[in-house]
Amino acid sequence: MRTDHKVKFRRCDEIKEIAEKARSLCNQFDRPGFKVTNYLRMLANESLLKTGLLRIRTFSAEEGEAPAYVTYNPTTLHVDQEIWGDADDGEPGARFILAHELGHIILHDHYAQPFSGEKQKWITMDEESAEWQANTFADHFLISDHEVRTYINVKDTAIYCSVTRAAALRRLGPIKYTGNHCGCGSTAIMRYGTVEKCEECSSSWCS
Repeated sequence: MRTDHKVKFRRCDEIKEIAEKARSLCNQFDRPGFKVTNYLRMLANESLLKTGLLRIRTFSAEEGEAPAYVTYNPTTLHVDQEIWGDADDGEPGARFILAHELGHIILHDHYAQPFSGEKQKWITMDEESAEWQANTFADHFLISDHEVRTYINVKDTAIYCSVTRAAALRRLGPIKYTGNHCGCGSTAIMRYGTVEKCEECSSSWCS
């Protein structure tokens, strides 16, 4: 979607569950940095959507035009051919764009209300925003909890999961000293999402 839309209220944990379920459809997507393009190809070849098969249409985006968007009836992903090629090659930004649009495909439909001046259609919180929901879906679809625990810091998560630094930072959450103690005696304990790590001896554990 090229503009924000008001959609059914969904909390982050609900979107996370949907994203995890979507990724678990096939074991070829259980590794970090998997091909989002292959996932979309699978959807285009199998009747996994409530609205039937997904159609994928490539185009050459003009300057200022959205690089990808979704239309419905039938459900169609329109994507710039360069973005598709970059995502196929594993480029983090392009992968995120396609995962974001996949969020729209799975979470939304043609009943979404475009933002307007009518009070009842105002988006009053993130959880009603189609764009926030699609971004949240993409973050959890591309970076699993297991990968957060495995790679621990933003740099490694971004590299091994082939995502942008911004996406990795959102999934790991604020990085801060906890004030806890490590077995080595150090209090230099940093929290990375659900993982704590000692800056002195490099030990790490789930918090």
